[in-house]
Amino acid sequence: MLSRSNIILSLFLILCIFFTSCKIQKLAKEKKSLIEPTTIIQEYGNKIKTIQARVEYELPGTKPIAVKATMRACIDSALVISIQPFLGIEMGRLHFAKDSIILIDHYHKEYASGSYKDLSSNMLLSYEMIQALLFNRVFDPSNNKYLGFVGSNNNMWQSWTESVDAFDVEFLIDQGKYLRRTVLNSTDKISYLSVEYTDFTNFTDIDYPMTASYMLFSPTYKSMLKLYVDKVIFNTKVDLISSIPQAYTKITISELIKGLIQ
Repeated sequence: MLSRSNIILSLFLILCIFFTSCKIQKLAKEKKSLIEPTTIIQEYGNKIKTIQARVEYELPGTKPIAVKATMRACIDSALVISIQPFLGIEMGRLHFAKDSIILIDHYHKEYASGSYKDLSSNMLLSYEMIQALLFNRVFDPSNNKYLGFVGSNNNMWQSWTESVDAFDVEFLIDQGKYLRRTVLNSTDKISYLSVEYTDFTNFTDIDYPMTASYMLFSPTYKSMLKLYVDKVIFNTKVDLISSIPQAYTKITISELIKGLIQ
């Protein structure tokens, strides 16, 4: 059961379960050339180079669990989530770099490290995806400069979608050019992960959502998680160094995730 001591990995767990439940299907995709270049999604969020935020994660329920944390990122390089449930004392840390992951649990004096390939046999999870879901950004799962995306438009939304072998991704951008929703659907339509961004606040020339709601549905797991931003600062120097105490025990990422579910 998730508690204050291991809520540090709740969002991480949601992502892992989604991609574990996705089954790769080779798609016969019809090539569609876009009439207009995908300027909006290519440029979305480009004003942000670094970010520091004081936040609160909440697991809804009859007895909601909430924990405070800080998030720091150098965009397209690395990000760190520091969990500080009591008086600013760090109890856990998640460090995501371009090609590696470090998870530190100070409560149990354990840590896990590895690559994104350790998380799912489908090898779908990436740094760019985690960064996008946490910080209201877009990402290209095909890593092809968004050329595979197909756009549509109505009076309220611009929708940009792309299909890869295991899931579809859709970004919904409103007429104010705010990214309001990101949806990942498995191609077999049995699992989905949705992120809703609300409470946009203007910080000089940057508009940023102060609330994000994550919802996961899969055949074996259902979960919701809310992220509330208390304070955020952009484009200042950030410290992203993570050190592991020598006395800590190393475990595998799969062991750490298994312990969370139990």
